[in-house]
Amino acid sequence: MEISHIVTDSVRKPSWSPDGKVIAGGVGNSVILWSVEGGEELLRLEGHTEDVFSVEFSPDGTLIASGSYDQTVRLWDLMKGEQVYVSPWEGWNRHSCLAFSPDGGLFAFCAAGNKIKFLDTDNFSEINNSIFHSSSVESFAFSPNGELLASSLDKFVFLWDINNGVKVDTFEIVRPED
Repeated sequence: MEISHIVTDSVRKPSWSPDGKVIAGGVGNSVILWSVEGGEELLRLEGHTEDVFSVEFSPDGTLIASGSYDQTVRLWDLMKGEQVYVSPWEGWNRHSCLAFSPDGGLFAFCAAGNKIKFLDTDNFSEINNSIFHSSSVESFAFSPNGELLASSLDKFVFLWDINNGVKVDTFEIVRPED
């Protein structure tokens, strides 16, 4: 395979579109989408004021989420090429905590270090079932049916019911002694 496109800055957190035809990544304070087939730049989304470090496509490929060192999470409508949501929360943690539910109806992200916030992707309104950790959230993932969320912190994995924000189980990771 030959190099068909040269980027003069670091590409952070590349993400595949659901159809596998486009790849996106954070480059400086922009999100750039490239054609996988030809390598040409298809779209450049600008609005962040500092480097973008996380990018995630929605399951249907119509939205893309980006997280930045400017302490914002943004959602972009790829058909219009414009921003449709920006997080208003201060103290957002910089982990790569961005995820769409399997059906694309919810978008979740880390906020204020110890919270996971949910948005309805139809109207971009916050859903009042935030999940609160006792300290910083490192990562999370939706279950395949979209009803539970697994989140991690240090040596624990927590399972949450996303309909009401209630913790339903905790797994402690125990390492065998050397």
